[in-house]
Amino acid sequence: MLLDASWGPVQTITSGIWPIPSKKFTERRPAPDPAAVMELAEIIVENKGRSPVTVLEIGFEWKGERRGAFRRRVVHHATPRIFSLRNYGDRKYIEKSEVRLEPYDGVSMLFDLWTLFEPGRVSPGHVRKLRASVRVSGKSWKSRSSRRKQWKIPDSAVSSIANRSRLTVRGIVTRSVMRITGADVTVVSNPGYIGRLVEQHLGGRWPTEFEKSHELLRSYFETSSEIKAMVHDTETLSLRFNIEYAIQRDLDTHRDLIDWSDIAMPQPDSVPGVIVQHD
Repeated sequence: MLLDASWGPVQTITSGIWPIPSKKFTERRPAPDPAAVMELAEIIVENKGRSPVTVLEIGFEWKGERRGAFRRRVVHHATPRIFSLRNYGDRKYIEKSEVRLEPYDGVSMLFDLWTLFEPGRVSPGHVRKLRASVRVSGKSWKSRSSRRKQWKIPDSAVSSIANRSRLTVRGIVTRSVMRITGADVTVVSNPGYIGRLVEQHLGGRWPTEFEKSHELLRSYFETSSEIKAMVHDTETLSLRFNIEYAIQRDLDTHRDLIDWSDIAMPQPDSVPGVIVQHD
């Protein structure tokens, strides 16, 4: 089963529809700010049989170009980074793509979906049709999520929320920090807050020269006292530099997709948790 999800707090849209319709968000429940969440995909694997099974190669599958006339399309399979999460209620989250399932048992995994979609990608028909897939040990074929509910993601898409066509600096920074730290709150307690602070510091500026943009970003990390949100010791010093370069790389990569005029005031995010939204 393939579902939309987000982190910060973790939310799952159980309809499995992509993209998430804009009409789902109202004045009482507005669309989440890009700095407050990280868009993910959730795969739920269940063993509906009466015997234990070992499930392998949990990930995503889509078709590429044809290798020649009248030949089948190349099938791609990938397993993006899995984000760890302690269990909540009856839902069991794991952080590995291989698991042993007892009869009628099930597990959930949260994947970093957007690492599969690089800017400027060109897919057949300019749409990538994505399905969840797994392989059961001892079987030569794979099981896949519903073809009817497969995600048809246009090459121009930048978000799982319908009609959201631009990215923000704070959203990209938040995502970069969470990817480097593995969303570990003991390392960086509030990535979204750092995202807003960096966005405000840049103020819509991002030079095309690497040296100038790096100096602008580094000046924030060296002078801002708000980085107290990050653990400071000799072991995490290199982590800070990894975060700096990850942010710079992602801002350079998505430069043309960013709304540089969208600058939000810094404010603390909500405490991480899990919310399951039934549709």
